[in-house]
Amino acid sequence: MRGKINSIVFLLLLFPIICFGQGYTYKEVKARSEELLPKLIGTELASACTYDTGTYYNYVTSNGDTAWGTFPEDKKTQGHVINIFTRYFMHYTYSKCPAYDTISCSITLQLNSKLELDIQPDLSVIPDFVIKNEGCNLLTIREAKDIAKTKYLTLSDREPYAYIFYDHVTKLFTWHIQNAYYDTKSNNYRPQFIVIDATTGKLISETKR
Repeated sequence: MRGKINSIVFLLLLFPIICFGQGYTYKEVKARSEELLPKLIGTELASACTYDTGTYYNYVTSNGDTAWGTFPEDKKTQGHVINIFTRYFMHYTYSKCPAYDTISCSITLQLNSKLELDIQPDLSVIPDFVIKNEGCNLLTIREAKDIAKTKYLTLSDREPYAYIFYDHVTKLFTWHIQNAYYDTKSNNYRPQFIVIDATTGKLISETKR
């Protein structure tokens, strides 16, 4: 009888080791992520991504608590893994759209306990025309400035400054243009800011001081 009790106690002590002793190494997680990434965004875009070494995960401890952790290259994950989050930084030059030719963003992959993709990552930070490898219908910086000078900006002897902005939530591209015009009343240059639709050139907002 005592032998059976000792066996049961041994098995109970061994149970947490069996359930929680296995884990994933840094290399295993990275290899799996780099296998999944090209399937999501294509080989060319994936090649422009850099793996973030700050991988983190959440897990269940042997006490049943939920905890978060990171692991360096020489260690494994702890406990029972719930999710692992890996991140990539992308810096990609896109030649088919002169107006928006540099894509700089980050992509996070959420993996489950089997190193499978848990949810589809948010790829809205990458414009649709880049994903589809198509051209764009965006105004170039020269075209945007010409429209602004002709329709919206106060006449000035200075060249306006302009930059394009992509809102990944609304998927709207806009040109933000800053002008400096001479005010004869104050004998000073005064700023003027406008925002126009990067596709149609339509005025969205204007601030003049």
